[in-house]
Amino acid sequence: MSSLEISQYLPTLSIITTATFVVATPIYILGFVRFIRNRQHIIIAKRFPVLCVLMSLSSFLSAFLLAARFWIERFHEHPLPQLSAGVGFIAYGLVNLRLYLILVRHTQSQNLLQHLRRLSNRDVLQTSRKSSEATPTAMYCSWSCTCLCLFIVIGGCWIGCGSRLLPSYYAVIGAAVWMSQIVTMLVLLIMVRVKRVKDGIGCLRETILILIALSVVAVISPLAVIHEKMVIPVFVLFSITSYMQGAASLYGGLYYVRKMHLLNAKISNEIEQPLHAYLQKYENYCLLRDYMCVCWAGENLLFLQNVAIINQLVRRLKQQQHQPQSEDSVSTTDSAGAAAAVALNTEFEFAYLVN
Repeated sequence: MSSLEISQYLPTLSIITTATFVVATPIYILGFVRFIRNRQHIIIAKRFPVLCVLMSLSSFLSAFLLAARFWIERFHEHPLPQLSAGVGFIAYGLVNLRLYLILVRHTQSQNLLQHLRRLSNRDVLQTSRKSSEATPTAMYCSWSCTCLCLFIVIGGCWIGCGSRLLPSYYAVIGAAVWMSQIVTMLVLLIMVRVKRVKDGIGCLRETILILIALSVVAVISPLAVIHEKMVIPVFVLFSITSYMQGAASLYGGLYYVRKMHLLNAKISNEIEQPLHAYLQKYENYCLLRDYMCVCWAGENLLFLQNVAIINQLVRRLKQQQHQPQSEDSVSTTDSAGAAAAVALNTEFEFAYLVN
């Protein structure tokens, strides 16, 4: 829709977007204060707190720029660049970047564990003496992450200022860029679901909600061109969606912090017996499982389980190398080591918490 057609609605749009800004500002301030207070749990939950803050700030800035644009165009005849749309594109790109980093972190940890399992005894001992080196998988992830960041920045700059550079191609290229953003989000969601990634508490649900909101906006936007009465509702939806996206990044993590505290208080009040006796009831087991999955990401527990076992096996192999023994004693040591490995596997077993 052209700026001339929007100009007649500028007084109403400027007032409504300003009202939403006034309502959203204290909500954001409260969210940032609580987010900073609980930043340690956000880090433990592996939710990328820096990206969460950037997502919230960019979403808030996008809605603010939309309100400022209406006020400026209300008193000036010249249309302004689509800065709010460009910042909004960056906000959605940061959502994809966080989901991609979660997928990369899960893939790297699984590849590392599989590689350690395949190593022979000699390879394990040699690897333990070497310094860490960049693997091809790590290099590929670094390059792909850099390309995704460049795409987010360049796409946001084009959508924000491209109308002044190449106005004839702005609509076509802008639509292609937005479509690639949505396709990227869909692909990442499918890959996370297929690989059953349990990393980053709540990030997958937030991304699905943001995708639904983005799809609703994409479907309703053409109505502003078809019918003039839909101009005000569409732009109000733009503003509200931006605020909700930023608030989801803040309050999503705070929701799990509160849930952890509630479950912790409930378990502390109910446990009046040893833990093994408490877990004999299935209801108590479910309660503890929910608490562990909220307090620690399920992926952390599974990784800790495998790393603890591998660490004990590497230490046992080192002891065997530095203490040469006879064949009978070696066979006895191997049997004891196998029994110790089974015991460790039982001791650090966390898979039942996420099944």
